[in-house]
Amino acid sequence: PLDGLVFKSAFGPDLRYFRNGIYLDSSSATRLGSTNYAKRSDERNFSWTWDNIINYTTTFHSIHKLSLMGLFSMQSGSTTKEYWDATDVMENTNWWNLNSGEYNAKNSYNSYTENSMISYALRANYSYKDCYLFTGTVRWDGSSKFAKNNRWGCFPSAAAAWRITEEPFMKDVNWLNNLKLRFAFGMTGNNDGIGDYATQQVLEGPIYYSFGSVYSTGFYPSGIVNPNLKWEKSSEYNLGLDFGFLD
Repeated sequence: PLDGLVFKSAFGPDLRYFRNGIYLDSSSATRLGSTNYAKRSDERNFSWTWDNIINYTTTFHSIHKLSLMGLFSMQSGSTTKEYWDATDVMENTNWWNLNSGEYNAKNSYNSYTENSMISYALRANYSYKDCYLFTGTVRWDGSSKFAKNNRWGCFPSAAAAWRITEEPFMKDVNWLNNLKLRFAFGMTGNNDGIGDYATQQVLEGPIYYSFGSVYSTGFYPSGIVNPNLKWEKSSEYNLGLDFGFLD
């Protein structure tokens, strides 16, 4: 193996399951004078992340330090929701026997949504005599939430620093332990406010209507979508002077 080369791979799954049930007896204050009522809802969230990172560090001629990093990451998540309710259900069965009552198809539903993202990143760190420091990073993220032409976003960052206390002319300044001038620029992206299908036309429903004496079921568009949505990008600049003394 190459000295200074390290590879790390990590896979992390996450599964969450929620269930909520309500049973109202016909003798309860809410259902007094009516029949028993029960409803049940289930929600399952499953997501996973797979990160692959490779690092390489080296020092040459004792004054040059170089560190390189490459990243490949994948993540995916899905949500399943189901809801049922019924009236006139069997006594003392809580929400476990909805089929014993009158099933309410109009109120019940189930749904499935998913999203995924792939990321690449490259980073390089270089220092000369521990005095002049440079860092450059570029990251690419591709999200399924966006339309094909706007799926990918590029987010670069860079930083430079001058550790003044490492200069020869500062060797006799004993009371000052650290003096560093630094500047950094970075761009980040955000897609949290975008729905899984915000850029796609999907159908919702059902909606019930009649043609004469025939009772029919139909579906309708979810609404107006914007296929031109893109990554939200924000930039930040930072200029600072770090110092420490009498240490």
